[in-house]
Amino acid sequence: MENQLLQVKRNLSNSNLNNKYIYIDEKTKFIYKTSSLNQVVGVNNILRNKIVEIIEEYETDNKRFALLLFDNEKIGWTEISDDILIRLYRLPKVNGKLSVANYEEYTFNNINYEKEILQLKEKIIKAQYMFYYEGLKYLIVSKVDRKIITPVKLDMFKKLIFPQNELKIYLPENTSLYYSSNFNNKINELKKSGEYTVVSYINESTEARIEVNDEKYWVKAQE
Repeated sequence: MENQLLQVKRNLSNSNLNNKYIYIDEKTKFIYKTSSLNQVVGVNNILRNKIVEIIEEYETDNKRFALLLFDNEKIGWTEISDDILIRLYRLPKVNGKLSVANYEEYTFNNINYEKEILQLKEKIIKAQYMFYYEGLKYLIVSKVDRKIITPVKLDMFKKLIFPQNELKIYLPENTSLYYSSNFNNKINELKKSGEYTVVSYINESTEARIEVNDEKYWVKAQE
């Protein structure tokens, strides 16, 4: 029976391994070089709001300690709990754009993300993970190259949709045509009004990518 209980405990511990989490602890804790906890190599503020993985885990004196992986590098051992590690759920390929009115004021876990939101705003970005925090759904989003990782509320993200069936949109003559989804580089105008094929569009917005004479352009449709 004792061996069975030990195996159950081992299985419960192993169930956390290789999952991804967002680390939200605001209290300062040491990071140790080894599981013996006798050599401090840093403090946990470098992990705050970052994505980590549990490589190894054990419990002693009713405290849990784990070896954490961050950015493909073993950071060290630190105390953990379910309150400071929020499980991330990987999403299938989901691209879209942010819709943020007051990005200067946007914070998550008391950290301001004005700089990150500004860099992602108006660009096609990727939603990588979903998680739950304080009763709300959040996403981890990034540039398509994944270089900027940012937690955002679900309602801040508008999905890029590719129609399963043929979709047409009526556009008037002289509608501006843009090369990219940030609408910074106007390259032409429609020569005539009519219905045009929609290649993709941003959900709950007026932004769409259309096809004109075998070329693809971004447009902003009229309300």
